[in-house]
Amino acid sequence: MLGSVLNSVSLGLDTFFGSVVQERAEIEAQRALGASRREALARPTRNEVRRGMIPITNQMAAAGIITLPGTMTGQILAGIAALDAAQYQILLLFLLASPRRACCRRHCLSCFLSRWPAVPTDLG
Repeated sequence: MLGSVLNSVSLGLDTFFGSVVQERAEIEAQRALGASRREALARPTRNEVRRGMIPITNQMAAAGIITLPGTMTGQILAGIAALDAAQYQILLLFLLASPRRACCRRHCLSCFLSRWPAVPTDLG
């Protein structure tokens, strides 16, 4: 679980900081016009979460069609009905996807906010 979340977070942070660098002028203009940090960073954050979710989305798309995931295979071999095994596997994939999204968003904002505080400390 930790490895999969770490993969999503690293992909997401790479995208987020790349977007912030590319859109710096736009973000600064929004801040100058009175937008909050959260509002100014809405687009980079969306891009970050979208990119961080690509691995689990691909895994969910392939599950059952191209690959038979371990949980589903084990349950089928144990004698559980294939439909029940597929339902458990779908539940497991959604349980793996939700912390990825939450961690991507949380780490993105916490890294940004800790690196660039709301009030500049060097006014000179």
